[in-house]
Amino acid sequence: MGLTTWTISGWTAYMGFPADPDAFGCTWWATVEEGWRSPPSPRLSRVDRPRRHGEVDPGQAWLPGRTMDLKGIVEAPDHPTLAAAGDRFAGLLADGNLATLVVDEDGIIRQADARLGDAPTFDLVNPSLATWTLSLLMPDPLRYGSGDAQSASTGLPAAAIGLTVPSTVPWVFASGGTSGRLTLTNSGTAPTRPEFTITGPVVNPRIEHSNSGRVLDFATTLGSTDSLLVRTDSGEVLLNGTENARNALSNASSPVTSVVFTSGDNEVFYRATSSTGGSALTVTYRNAYY
Repeated sequence: MGLTTWTISGWTAYMGFPADPDAFGCTWWATVEEGWRSPPSPRLSRVDRPRRHGEVDPGQAWLPGRTMDLKGIVEAPDHPTLAAAGDRFAGLLADGNLATLVVDEDGIIRQADARLGDAPTFDLVNPSLATWTLSLLMPDPLRYGSGDAQSASTGLPAAAIGLTVPSTVPWVFASGGTSGRLTLTNSGTAPTRPEFTITGPVVNPRIEHSNSGRVLDFATTLGSTDSLLVRTDSGEVLLNGTENARNALSNASSPVTSVVFTSGDNEVFYRATSSTGGSALTVTYRNAYY
């Protein structure tokens, strides 16, 4: 029989066999799950067409946060152990902060950041058995692959590679064997938002996402110890990890939040007007799933 485990903030529930007791001798069984495997319904502002059949197309529909309910039972060796389990369960995620939910379905692992969506319940059935419910809210409705984020780096393109020269500036050839091009694969089913890190020395760096035609163009100079962190999820641009540098974006730049990696291969090009060598672009992202 297949086994699914639900783990968050040190607590684990099992759906299937085998199930292991926790450090206190209690076994948590999940019997009902709602909201994890299906994406939430899209947000729609529905307006009827006047004097016509149908309704006005609202345009792209965005997803709200994901809600998930888990219900199950817990078995304990005796009543005092069960009572203590209830106290621990009442404190699960009680600080109101986000924690990472990890769901393992026979080795297929997905994860999402979650917080309590409603108060948990814990009701005694007999001295060694209780029922429980756990409601979670995930502000980001997407699920992500397990483990560390995907990451890849490139320097500025080198003439020795035999690249096709871009028809418009900015561009520069650097010494060495880098191509300035990365092919990055989002193996999930949903778009994902990458992070870009540019290290100097470099003048007017530029990131091109060929799939969408979007560009992140910067009118700035980075020294040999400087870095520029670009977060497409939040729209932040940070110089050396802390200083707001959104004003470094040129008028030719696309909005930061408009650069999204679709499912499948995504090509990214790194360019600049000049560099004395050593500049690099690192791209970090996670495989995303609906």
